[in-house]
Amino acid sequence: MSVSLRRLRKCVHILVVVENRKESVPPNVETMEILRIITIALLLIQSFSTCICAESIQSTTTSTTRPRRKYRPPVKRLFRSHDYISTHEALDYWAISPYYIGQQDDRSCSLASVTMIVNAARVEKALLFSEKLPTQQSVMKRVNSEIWNSGLAPGGEGVTLDQIKSLIEKSFKTHSIKYISVEIIHTVDLSEETKQKFRRILVENEKSSRNFLIANFNGGKVFSGDDYGHFAPIAAYDAGHRQILVMDPERQWYEPYWVSEDALLNAMVTKDKKSDQYRGYVWIKLFGRKK
Repeated sequence: MSVSLRRLRKCVHILVVVENRKESVPPNVETMEILRIITIALLLIQSFSTCICAESIQSTTTSTTRPRRKYRPPVKRLFRSHDYISTHEALDYWAISPYYIGQQDDRSCSLASVTMIVNAARVEKALLFSEKLPTQQSVMKRVNSEIWNSGLAPGGEGVTLDQIKSLIEKSFKTHSIKYISVEIIHTVDLSEETKQKFRRILVENEKSSRNFLIANFNGGKVFSGDDYGHFAPIAAYDAGHRQILVMDPERQWYEPYWVSEDALLNAMVTKDKKSDQYRGYVWIKLFGRKK
C-alpha cells in the first residue's frame, strides 16, 4: 500500500472515530463495514492507476528504443567498406585524407571543403620548417572575400555552387597554387547524358592526384532528413561498384562514407533556394605531375 493510500485510509478512520465520539458510542458494525468498502475502493483505484502508468512507461520506452539508423543503404561507412582503398591507388584519397577536417559551423562546409583541397594541392610542395598548414581561419583571412565574410557570418546562408568558383580560384592564388581550370557543372536532370558525363569525369579524376572534385548536394536526400545544401570533397570513385567516397566535413555527425553514384546524382539534381540554380559539382584541374 502506498504512503498516500495509507494516509487516506487513516483520514477516513479518524473521521469515523470523530463522528462516533460525537455520539459517545463505539464504532458500530455498519460504520466499520463502510470503512472496509472505502479502503477496498481506494485499493482498486491505486491498482488501476499503477497499471496505466506502467503501460505508459512501457509504450514510451518501446518508441524510444527504435532510433533511426544514421547510415543505411545506399550509404556505407568507410570502416565497413575499405577494400577499394586497400587494393587501388586511390590517389585523391591519400592526397585529401591527411587534411580531413570538420567545418566550423553549419554554414562553413564550403570553407572546410576548399581548405582540404588547398592542402591536398600542396601535397608535393617542399614545405619550410616555419610554414604552417592552411586552416579554415587562415584561408578565409587570405581570401578576404565578401562572399565568405557575409555568407559564413551568423545568420548567413553559406555560398552557392557558382560562388564557390571564385573562392577556390582566390584560395589557390593566395597560396601560390597553379591551376588549369575550376569548372562548375550544374546537374539539371537525370538524363543518360548527365549520368555519362558525371561517370566520365569521375573515372578521369580518379587517375590523378592533380584533379579534385567537390560535390554540392542536398544532404537531406542522402540521409533522408531535412533538406539542406552541402559541399563535400569526393575522395575516390569505385567504378566497379559505382560508388563514391565522400569526405564529409560535417564531422560532428558524419565520417567518410561511400554513397552510390545514382544516390549522389539524385542529391545534386536539386535546386539551391538562395540562387534558384541547380546544384552539381566542381571539377578542379591543377598543374603538376599526373600522380
